[in-house]
Order: sequence, then C-alpha cells, then structure tokens
Amino acid sequence: MAAQEFSPNDLTERFTPLKLSSGRVHPFLLYGTGFKGDQTGHLAKLALKNGFEGLDSANYPTAYNEVLVGDAVQEALKSGVKRKDILIQTKFTPSWAHAEGKLPYNTDQPLEQQVRESIEQSFKNLKVDHIDILLLHVPFKDEEDNLVAWKVFESFVPERISVLGVSNFPLAAFEKLYDAAAVKPEIVQNRFHEKNGYDIGLRAFLAQKGVIYQGFFLLKANTEARAANVVTRFAKQFEVQDEVAFYLLVLGLGKVSIVNGTTNEEHMRTDVEKVEKLLGDQKTAFAIKSYLGEFEGLLQKIAEQRI
Repeated sequence: MAAQEFSPNDLTERFTPLKLSSGRVHPFLLYGTGFKGDQTGHLAKLALKNGFEGLDSANYPTAYNEVLVGDAVQEALKSGVKRKDILIQTKFTPSWAHAEGKLPYNTDQPLEQQVRESIEQSFKNLKVDHIDILLLHVPFKDEEDNLVAWKVFESFVPERISVLGVSNFPLAAFEKLYDAAAVKPEIVQNRFHEKNGYDIGLRAFLAQKGVIYQGFFLLKANTEARAANVVTRFAKQFEVQDEVAFYLLVLGLGKVSIVNGTTNEEHMRTDVEKVEKLLGDQKTAFAIKSYLGEFEGLLQKIAEQRI
C-alpha cells in the first residue's frame, strides 16, 4: 500500500488538542486505574505527580477501586493541584458484567434506579461534586436498555456531569445509541488491537461525528504492529522507546487518546514528557507525517489478515 500524503492542515488537525463540548481539553494520555488492586491509590497519585492530567476509573469492583482513586484526587487537591486540572472519568457497568459478589448497587429495583444509584456511589467514592466524563462501560444484553440507561445519564448533564460516552461498543450498537441520544456521546473507549481490526470502521464513523476514540490495551495486544519496521524506525529517529513510538503513531491517527496503565513511575514521567514534547512542537509533529501513511497501511493489512 502506498504511503499516504498529508497536508499541513491535516497534520495540524490530527495533533490539535482534543476539545470536549464542556470546553475542557481532553489530554492525549489518561491514566488507567483498572486492575491495580490495593496499589490503585498509590499509582494514581504517582500518575498525577508525574504529569498525567486525567484518571480513568469505574464503579466496578471487579477490576477497579474507585474509593482509592478518590483518595488520590483529594490528596492532589490538598497539595495545591486545581480541580480543573484533573479530568475525572468513571463508568457505570450493567449488572451482567460484574463478577459474583462484586455488584455495588441493588438490582432489586428498576433499571433507571440501578443506574442512578451507581452514579451516586461514584460521586461518593470519588469525593467530588462534579464528574467530567461518565461512560457506559459495556452494552446491555438488550440493546433497548442502553437507551434506558442513557436517559438517566442525560439527566445529570451538565449540572453534575459534563460529558458522556461509552466503552466496549461495536459500531452498530454505537450508531443506534448515537442516533437516539439527546446528549450525544463524545467518547468511545475500546480495546485497540488486531482482533477487532483496530476499529477502523468505527473510527471512521467517529471522525465524521467529531467523537474522540480512547484506545486501551495497546501494548499487550499489539505485538505484531509494535514490532513493525515503521515503529522501530520512528523510535530511532525521535529517540524514544518503541512503546512511546507506538503511542505517538496511534495518536497520529487523529482524534485519538490513550488510556495508559503503566505501573512504572519512570515510564509515567517519560511517556507524558515525550508525547507533550513531540506533539507540542509543530515542526516535529509535521515530521511525523512521513510515517503515518505507512502505519495506517500496516494496521489495514493486519486487520484484513484477521478477517
């Protein structure tokens, strides 16, 4: 596949800071607090200390400790960090997706009340009176319930929640929700990997609608793409680790952010520093153009092989 040519305007758009309808800038990197166990609070504090401006959590005890995330936020605020400088994202998870014995809300009530109870628990856990982003963690088994839950979500906007979105949604389910929603979703958080074809079709739809794609599971699930020559050449030219090179190339796809869950403090610092430095310099950002067509072609090729 021939390398794609990009105009200066196209490159500018790809690396323009991500803006939400609330006026807030969405950082290119969010810190993912899932599967951190008792270390959740400690690692969230380190992430904020080392430059992360957003935390991703969930009222989902199976994999998240939302209370410890709240503790980390409060400690950061007490240290002088402004609330406006911490983007807080959390999720409501349908009952079917919780592990046995881990369900935090009462299911012996109408769905609308289950959703509302879980959201109120998130405010209490996080110890805040406003949440920046609320996601529907996974689709319901009955797609009509997605819309029921969404109407409850909408009732919190904008007074207590700024922006809504979804996670783990395929294109068809997202289109249906998007078309029916009064408050449109602005975020889709999905696994970015070869098994789902890198969500190429979904990302094309999101680009048309101006919706941000949050990718997660980038490093564990993309061994073939990460080992590709385009990634190693990029890393060498810009003097970054292969993992950071892969992040930057993914961000170059446009309207993309990444959930980064590293537990290594040095990686926290260097990941944020390198992304900010390289994307913050217009000449450097434009120099990345020579890699993007090849990288997109690589993803397309891998995706086609998986069909």
